[in-house]
Amino acid sequence: MRRKYKNAIFNYLNDTDLGTDSFDIEEGLENELPATSIIFKDSPLKFIIRTSASSYDLLDCRFVTFSPKYEVSDIYPLQEWTNFTEVFDSFKNWINTHVAEYIEEIQIPDLWSEYKKGNKTLRFNEINFENRENFNFEEKEQIKMAINELKLLIHKNMETSDEEQQLVNYRLDYLIEAMNRLNKFDWKSVAISTTMSISIALTLDTSKGQLLFDLFRKVFNIIPMLIK
Repeated sequence: MRRKYKNAIFNYLNDTDLGTDSFDIEEGLENELPATSIIFKDSPLKFIIRTSASSYDLLDCRFVTFSPKYEVSDIYPLQEWTNFTEVFDSFKNWINTHVAEYIEEIQIPDLWSEYKKGNKTLRFNEINFENRENFNFEEKEQIKMAINELKLLIHKNMETSDEEQQLVNYRLDYLIEAMNRLNKFDWKSVAISTTMSISIALTLDTSKGQLLFDLFRKVFNIIPMLIK
């Protein structure tokens, strides 16, 4: 594949949140035709661009899909060659669908697995919420897992309606997002205010409001530092 086409892909990936470090590139043959494969590292996903034997500017493509068997798509276009612009559009769509869905799947904690391991209450004793450092990856994953557990506990124990649970989930998802831009100390304050805002939004009486805070304590073993 022409360098200007490979550079266009490089620049596109470099501008995404994934970055070029998340991908490898390989040159080879695909059905006896020159082929360039863009591989999402540590995954079965890859995007294959073939070049016609007659012209560098005639291309087609296929890719590994995010599916149970990671099946390979049909060649696009099926019968004729196309230009780089159309192949590039197909590549960007693959990034925004198949790669994005794969990342979402591997990042979501397996609550059933954690439950079977005995992690019914996640512990955060090593996270110091009094300093102003940013969260590292492991800390973010621990808190994501805890917040997902909190969603389940609120729904089960408070018997929220679908509309109420949607509101709860929205506000707790905001807490997850806030970890990417706030340090630990500032996030602590947002966690407290979010819990209070959920209580107000659900118009909870004193006993149910206390139940909400108890559920928060149950999940976040750091609560002595958060809510006293």
